[in-house]
Amino acid sequence: PVKKAQALLETANANFLAAMDSLDAAVYVADMQSYELLFMNTKIREYSGAKIGDRCWAALQTGQNGPCTFCTNGKLLDGDGRPTPPYVWEFCNTKNQCWYQCRDQAIRWPDGRLVRLEIAVDISDRKAMESRLRESSERFRTFFSAISDAVFVHPYKNSGFAPFIEVNDIACERYGYTREEFKNPSGDDI
Repeated sequence: PVKKAQALLETANANFLAAMDSLDAAVYVADMQSYELLFMNTKIREYSGAKIGDRCWAALQTGQNGPCTFCTNGKLLDGDGRPTPPYVWEFCNTKNQCWYQCRDQAIRWPDGRLVRLEIAVDISDRKAMESRLRESSERFRTFFSAISDAVFVHPYKNSGFAPFIEVNDIACERYGYTREEFKNPSGDDI
């Protein structure tokens, strides 16, 4: 029975590690007092070169002389020291310059201590797309505002009047309506 239990435990551990290492997310566990890394999946080991026992702030970031100023440990426990729901946040890692959406949560480690579990998904592509979209929107705004004619943007509908999506400043000046009035016209306005 002991050998069978040992074999089951080894299989369960191997299955757990295989699942963690197959995730497209960086996963680690750190002691909330000492900041010692207790567990890391392959994804985080590959980008950081960290080892079990390293301090998270030294191994996973650069330029840190102590715990990170953005460390979430203080957000993971309530006033009575009990774990709170996951804390979700985004940041740009100082070591690899990738953007991550992180889900941090205090959990009980097998020895009973509270530790921080972080699951970080790389969102660098999304952040780059958001930046390009902001830049494009700013270019559109500049162009739209510079046009000297009244410009109205509205959705195409086969029947009935659809409120305007956008109007430029010249349209507002020329017709005496605010943007909001153009976007939400009353029956009399139409």
